Amino acid sequence: MKIYTITFIIFLTISKLFSQNISISASNQLKAGSGYEIGGVYLHKNKKNYFDNISDFRLFLPNTAIGFRLEYANPPEFGLKFVGIRDVFVDYVKDNFNIRAGYINDLFARGLSLNLFRKRELAFDSGIEGLRIGYEGKFISGKVIGGDLNFVDPTNIFINNPITENYKIRGLNLEIRPITYLLIGGNFVHTEGFIPSPISTLDSIEANIPEIYLKSKISDFDFFISYAIKRTLQKNSSTKKGSGLYSSFSYAGEKIGLTIEYKDYRFDIVNPIKRADVFRPTRALPFQNPPTVHKEHSFTLLQRFPHVVDFNDEVGLQLDAFFSITNSTTLNTNFSLASRHFDYEKGLNPLEFNQKRLGIDWLPSLDRKRSPFWEIYFDIEHFYDDADSYVRLGLNRRSKIFYENLGFYVSDLSLRTLTLPAEIQHRWNSYLVTKLTSESQWVFEYTDDKKYYNHLVGLSGNLFSKLTVGFRYEKTTSKYEPEGRKDWFVVEFGYRFGMANSIIINYGRERGGKVCTQGICREILPYNGLRLNINTNL
Repeated sequence: MKIYTITFIIFLTISKLFSQNISISASNQLKAGSGYEIGGVYLHKNKKNYFDNISDFRLFLPNTAIGFRLEYANPPEFGLKFVGIRDVFVDYVKDNFNIRAGYINDLFARGLSLNLFRKRELAFDSGIEGLRIGYEGKFISGKVIGGDLNFVDPTNIFINNPITENYKIRGLNLEIRPITYLLIGGNFVHTEGFIPSPISTLDSIEANIPEIYLKSKISDFDFFISYAIKRTLQKNSSTKKGSGLYSSFSYAGEKIGLTIEYKDYRFDIVNPIKRADVFRPTRALPFQNPPTVHKEHSFTLLQRFPHVVDFNDEVGLQLDAFFSITNSTTLNTNFSLASRHFDYEKGLNPLEFNQKRLGIDWLPSLDRKRSPFWEIYFDIEHFYDDADSYVRLGLNRRSKIFYENLGFYVSDLSLRTLTLPAEIQHRWNSYLVTKLTSESQWVFEYTDDKKYYNHLVGLSGNLFSKLTVGFRYEKTTSKYEPEGRKDWFVVEFGYRFGMANSIIINYGRERGGKVCTQGICREILPYNGLRLNINTNL
């Protein structure tokens, strides 16, 4: 902890020596836990202790910001061990120009060609170390970006020597606004990468990803469309071409809102054998992360069986609408549908597959052989005169089919769920607010004929907007849980100091499962023990 104290003293001294135009901000997040996880090949009960401490510092001078992160993750809650300084950067802004050197997160358009971001809870980090120069004017804007990315996929962080992919990335973005309601943009990303795949020996690649997009806003209407092409040149191999298309249309009125999205991701359509190689060099690269085009839920059980987007081979659409029935009552509805583009049939040779068209390939299909996913969701939310008191009721119906024809073996499995979530929050007086959550879920898995029921209930109370006390109880009739349990119980205590500091402690048994954010997923193992989170801001 000595390095934290020294750094704080240095920052404090600088602030005293220089003018009042200099300011400092600092934040710290500590996450610690002690307990057991159920995992591994033989579902062993393994000791799980972790200690993550992250301190972010920012120094603000006229036109300039300097920052860095001190991180101690040993052992980490999830991800790779790290102790030291990272995310060092210098940001300079003057008039319409901005320059950033060091750690960079950035986004071109909607992410078809470049989306650099970090999701620490998923152990995902595609941020680069490099340089970005940008200009933003009334009629024309643009930026150039360059840097290095050392990427570790979250799916292989548990092995002794995780596979690290290395990329040199160079990107250019240009936007022109010829008239007020129209913007035309284009990107070009070039990368040279080294991907040590355990299956393929063609690990050195060179890829070019040009992209063009259009935005338009007229009154309450918004429209966006983007198209990217990815050309990958492998060592001693031919060039592989893929593409991606994304479009959205939205309307936001006083009583009604509507959004329609469409995706057609073909960055690397391959046969079932090649699809099994998740590290294949021709796939959508880790710094490409376009929209998922399906709803991401806040209810726990609706996060339990997420749809994992395949950015290499997926076509789909989403419709989301809300209606203000009254000034205090809103109805939301969402529908999404997605599938692969083609089916494959086994050829004469052992590794030969023939692509088979089923329906229209640029539209999602419900044909089982295209592994369809669909979801329907409704909720209605009513606020009382007090804005802190409301009732929210929902209904979700979801279906996912996993189909794979390997010739010698055909996998045809389905997963269906029906979920009824509910949430009630009530402010009793000026110092007490309670919140009750109830989620019921029926799960049907075939062909194994697994049918079971999940239920979760949670209750919490907030006193004086400072002290929080609550519990969460979950039960199931499933016979297939990794630890063989039927129920899980967690209690939680929280206290807020001022407006920006808090401490949260929870203890109990937590159920495992898969969670996804922005198309990035990871498996959470069942956990039994104590967790401590402390957040402070200066």
